[in-house]
Amino acid sequence: MDIQLKSIQVYEKMSQETSCFRASIYIDGKKVGYAKNDGNGGATVYHADHHDYWPLIKEADEFCQKMPPFVYDVGKFGITEGGKPAEPIEVPADLESYIDDIVLKHIQERDRIRFENNLKRHQLNSLCIGNENEYRRITWPKKNSSYSIEELLKSEQGRKSIKETIKKYKETMPPTERLLNTNIPNELL
Repeated sequence: MDIQLKSIQVYEKMSQETSCFRASIYIDGKKVGYAKNDGNGGATVYHADHHDYWPLIKEADEFCQKMPPFVYDVGKFGITEGGKPAEPIEVPADLESYIDDIVLKHIQERDRIRFENNLKRHQLNSLCIGNENEYRRITWPKKNSSYSIEELLKSEQGRKSIKETIKKYKETMPPTERLLNTNIPNELL
């Protein structure tokens, strides 16, 4: 059985304890209904577009209940228990949790793309130091703007400045961080 969500719309500003979203449900290529969550901590609900589709939705729920539980490493998201990362949690599989998992993966992919696009833009005029989740920027100030990496690479003084700045930050960088720039020649690293 092929269960998909299409037209996923996530409303970040309305998401409080859960992700607020709405999406169309497709089963075996046919649009049969929609799913939504109001974002206030309640359950995800799904509805059929027509009463004739309820048996197919019920069959999809039964299909999902035969799947293994979903396991989420919540400690990875900063959730702690007694000062330590929280243990992974298991969520029994059913159509609701299957839908929630699709939406979570959709949000994670959207956030990954945003992160990568921001990183590409920021590394044009900054050293970007961090990891796959976050980074900080180091820039070279200039009156009313900042130097671009490309501009700095054109002069010996600029190349020297980049190399010295990288060395300075590498000395104090925690082991969980690294230089994320892809636009700096290896001889300066």
